[in-house]
Amino acid sequence: MRSDPFRLVASGAALLLSLAGASCGDAREAAPPQARPDARMLPDLFASARSGIANRQVDALLSGGPGPAADDPNWPTLTYLLGEVHARRAETAQARARFRELALWAAANHPDGPYGDTWGGSGLAIVGVWRWLQILDRLGPESPQEIDQVLRAASALEETRLYAGMVRGGLLPALPLVEEDVARRLARVAWKAKRPEAPSLYLNFLSVDSSGRLDPIDREIQQALIERGLVTPRRLELFRARRQL
Repeated sequence: MRSDPFRLVASGAALLLSLAGASCGDAREAAPPQARPDARMLPDLFASARSGIANRQVDALLSGGPGPAADDPNWPTLTYLLGEVHARRAETAQARARFRELALWAAANHPDGPYGDTWGGSGLAIVGVWRWLQILDRLGPESPQEIDQVLRAASALEETRLYAGMVRGGLLPALPLVEEDVARRLARVAWKAKRPEAPSLYLNFLSVDSSGRLDPIDREIQQALIERGLVTPRRLELFRARRQL
């Protein structure tokens, strides 16, 4: 039986976070109240992301305290964790903003990326764009521009060395499931927004789909693909059979 992708990805993200924090010195020292979050807040933020319970410093940060400094090397990790804490507390607007910020940062200056090395900034950006897409798929965009942003960001990240190495390199077994779900949700978000890219994005998803699970939106897209002559029912069955063996 397939494991729950979110649980698997949570475990993978925990590994990424531990690697990110390994060179941050002693992160157990408490950060002073109202200070910008830095490596010292990583353990507290990680604990809050898992439990939804925030200590005084994390609560002050979530309530409008200063965010992480843009030049802090831990900015991607801190931003991702802030998004997860907001999501855990059902603060969806704030979570959306953090995940979007992380994904757009990582996709900036494509193909060179934020650090000019073509790697893609941080492996957590891959999880960030996935979490952003989950919110978009569930609640829709805040504006038409948000669809443009997520389509561009996902396309840019897929071409980075971090993305290719992580989802196809076998380091974290959960990440190929993220690749599938990103492809599926990109297509669904584009379809709901009536974007012309939606059919090709859904065909891209079918090339990596390993579950074959369909909901009404998937069936609607597949029926439209058939009616437009972009795929045949037999071809859809071949896609499913090939990926699910």
